[in-house]
Amino acid sequence: MSLQAEGAQMSLQQVVLPSLLRGMVGMVTPGLRAVYVRVEESDAYVRFVYDHEPTEEDIEDVDDVETEMIADLHPQITPHLVTEFAPGTRPTARSGEIVAFMRKEPTP
Repeated sequence: MSLQAEGAQMSLQQVVLPSLLRGMVGMVTPGLRAVYVRVEESDAYVRFVYDHEPTEEDIEDVDDVETEMIADLHPQITPHLVTEFAPGTRPTARSGEIVAFMRKEPTP
């Protein structure tokens, strides 16, 4: 693992994940399936995956989490949070992402 990759992993584990999880307290709804996160240099990318098209309330919740993360991380790390709809099969992590949250779902 390169020094840059080690630094990103340390930022992810010691800084970004705790900030994300603090921001998520009280905003996890039944429709939230998973949350994935990856860090690249000074950017944190967070993906909130729902079992329905994200509603205005879902988007506001994610905006609130982003605001909390900005307060924690600025100016060292810039968070970028997005919402998406993933019908059907269980969502999976993309390259470089780790799971920050995943609800229990029935086995297909």
